[in-house]
Amino acid sequence: ETEAGGNLVLVNYMPKGGHYDFNRDIDEAAWDGVLAEVLQQLAPEFQIVFLCHDRREEQLAGERFPQHERRRPETPAAYAALARQAALGLFNRLHAAVAFAGMGIPSVAVGNDTRLGMVAEYGLPVFDVRTCTAEAVLAAFTDLARRRSAERRRLLALRAEGQQQYEQAVGSAWRAGADLVP
Repeated sequence: ETEAGGNLVLVNYMPKGGHYDFNRDIDEAAWDGVLAEVLQQLAPEFQIVFLCHDRREEQLAGERFPQHERRRPETPAAYAALARQAALGLFNRLHAAVAFAGMGIPSVAVGNDTRLGMVAEYGLPVFDVRTCTAEAVLAAFTDLARRRSAERRRLLALRAEGQQQYEQAVGSAWRAGADLVP
């Protein structure tokens, strides 16, 4: 669960907006331009930090967005400590958007495949890297920032509801299985 307040925005950057470009239809330069414009607009109000998954991501973020800090946590504890400081996220790694939602941290996700649907299931804004614009990403981000406290409460309630449903389903299956054992 994230700490309340703060202005730290964690950004995860991938040149194609995701791992692969099977159709070879993603314009990396266009995505870099969109992200650069978004970050330029956000920088006066927010502390931008690139959350890097590995050395390659750290290097690319440094080459393409050198004006922003980069961090690559080495342990799960270091990752969690950094995550708890975040107010919002802007992610290409879609599983990061899901994990952060579970901590009550809203984010905008920009990706390039159907996994965007899992982020959309959380009610978070999602964009396909091929068609997103800086204006649309900024509008979604600004809306999340404006509603950050309410969105945090909504995401944490969603997590609690999901956990309760999971525990009920597992308990039901456990009881059904126990009835089958002689």
